[in-house]
Amino acid sequence: MKRFFNLLLIIFLSAVLTSGCLKKEEIKESVTKFIPLKTQQETEREAEIKDEIAQAKADISLKKLDKLSVKNEKSKKDSFEAMSYKNDFKEAESAYKAKNYTDAILGFNQVLKDNPKNYKAHCMLAMSYAQKGDNNSAEMVLTRAIEMFPDEWNAYTILGDIKRSEHNYGVAIEYYKKAIATPTIPDEGKVHYLKEIDKTTKEQNTWNQKAASLGIITTSVEMNLDKTKWEIAYNAGNDKNWIVEYGLKGEDVMNYKWTQLVTVQFFEKTYYNKTPEEHILNQLAAIEKMAINTQKMFQKSVISNKTTDIMYEWAFDKGQESEIARVVQTEKGLYHLHYAKKGVINKQERQQWIDVLNKAKIKE
Repeated sequence: MKRFFNLLLIIFLSAVLTSGCLKKEEIKESVTKFIPLKTQQETEREAEIKDEIAQAKADISLKKLDKLSVKNEKSKKDSFEAMSYKNDFKEAESAYKAKNYTDAILGFNQVLKDNPKNYKAHCMLAMSYAQKGDNNSAEMVLTRAIEMFPDEWNAYTILGDIKRSEHNYGVAIEYYKKAIATPTIPDEGKVHYLKEIDKTTKEQNTWNQKAASLGIITTSVEMNLDKTKWEIAYNAGNDKNWIVEYGLKGEDVMNYKWTQLVTVQFFEKTYYNKTPEEHILNQLAAIEKMAINTQKMFQKSVISNKTTDIMYEWAFDKGQESEIARVVQTEKGLYHLHYAKKGVINKQERQQWIDVLNKAKIKE
């Protein structure tokens, strides 16, 4: 229809211009008269389209605003969490520097709960445990740190220092060597720990002579172990605190490459005045914290309790590591006897080791 009207308009204008009858103003008026008028339906539709476009623009603006709001909220939340985490670490670090190791342990555990892969927090937590004399907990934290960050050097040197303090010089030297071999240790660190290896070797020679003269007791606890399978893998300490570890023949206990381990520890009461219950709580606290930080399952239970003679068991990470232990208090101090396995202890093994630990004789 529009094409028809346009055609008529062209014919009309041609005739008018040819005759010269109209002026420019009249031509303009005539053209206006012959432009086809829009129907009411078309006008209403155009209005609807304009409204739809306006609404679409408004919707787009709202969506952009929502996205910006979400982004801003996430940014605020991330900033708050980062600030909170940073403050937690600073507070724990301040507690450590102030020698308030209990608060430092709580603080670094909280940091690791928020961020389990914080390497520095692992190292600081381990040093806090070590300063409190809880080397077992310190070693567990450091072992976990090495598993996650095998190329970082600090954890190896801290483990070396711990083993050195326990007079386990051979293992200490091995850890120093591992630290030197990492790709992250600076050159000055290599030089420092090469010197420490020399010092540790000298300390080892001196200690061996001293230990021989002291006649360190390693037979004060009799255990019914199969000598064709088990052998003494580690033996160190003094009259205040000593440890003996029995490993399966052929396994490298010194470097934690064992599947089963029997350990006997002694703590002289003037050196370590704890009840069996207090000692057990202290031992399990570190494992429980690690379970929380790594979101692993941890189970524990008491097998028997005679106040001064308690037997208990625990399993970590669905039995990836399990232990049955007995803690006995005597007039001289505390004895801790435990059987550990990297794996699940089945019912038969459980009864076997409960019997072995119960029948162990302490001679004083």
